Amino acid sequence: MTFIDWATRMSTRFLTDRAFELIVAPALADYEYELHSSHRLDDVVRARAAVLRAMAGAAWTDLKTDTSTGTLLALTLIPACYFSFMFALCAPRGVRVFSSSEALIAFVVAVILLSPVPVLACCWPERGGNPKPQFPSSKSQC
Repeated sequence: MTFIDWATRMSTRFLTDRAFELIVAPALADYEYELHSSHRLDDVVRARAAVLRAMAGAAWTDLKTDTSTGTLLALTLIPACYFSFMFALCAPRGVRVFSSSEALIAFVVAVILLSPVPVLACCWPERGGNPKPQFPSSKSQC
């Protein structure tokens, strides 16, 4: 799998069609041009970084314009509360473990990193275009 195939697959999976066509596709075209016009390693790395930057910008644009972002953030609070409660319940010293700032920072970072995982796995909004119907419509039958 080439970098272009990977970037196209990831973009069509996670980004809207509009963001892909307006932001990522031109960056991929520039990458192909740079790949064929220059064979220096730093130019290729710079072109790949530009594609990754375009993908990140398209994801940011989708997050700002998507109405389901607030729902995903609200759903993230459920596992965050669950992890916090279970840690306080099962920790050897209970909530007294938060007496040191290092332990508190480590706990907050762990909860921030772990909480979105189940939400994104279960509730990721579908980004692909509308699939074609598998069955013929009633109008097309004689």
